[in-house]
Amino acid sequence: MAKAKVTLFGESYPAKTEDAKIDVYMTNKPTQEYIEFAQITCGDTNDKWSLEQITKKAREIGADGIILIGKAGNNGVGVPIGNLTYVVSEEYGMKAVAIKYKWKKPNSQQCATAITSDSTSPNPFGISIVSA
Repeated sequence: MAKAKVTLFGESYPAKTEDAKIDVYMTNKPTQEYIEFAQITCGDTNDKWSLEQITKKAREIGADGIILIGKAGNNGVGVPIGNLTYVVSEEYGMKAVAIKYKWKKPNSQQCATAITSDSTSPNPFGISIVSA
């Protein structure tokens, strides 16, 4: 069984846990902004295995998701028939681009409205909340 191979376009990110969710895109791209930072390929003939190996490698390099972009390769055979050649080929494996989402930093107004203070409940975090 083939293992996935990575080609980094830039830096990698901290690895994710083995059970971390990896978003997989096939026909649509993510709606939120992202950067593409690696290509991952797996040249196995079993698509389920190839996808498992690609998502495993995506976690190792800290990807939030992958975009499947095609097959990893093909093999074929040509049979000469007279002055023509009949060619039969089959694609195999998978190729994907690893992505990292661009998270937007909230502005101070969004932070202020997100934190509410309830003076009747205890503060489990041991911090003081100061209203602006």
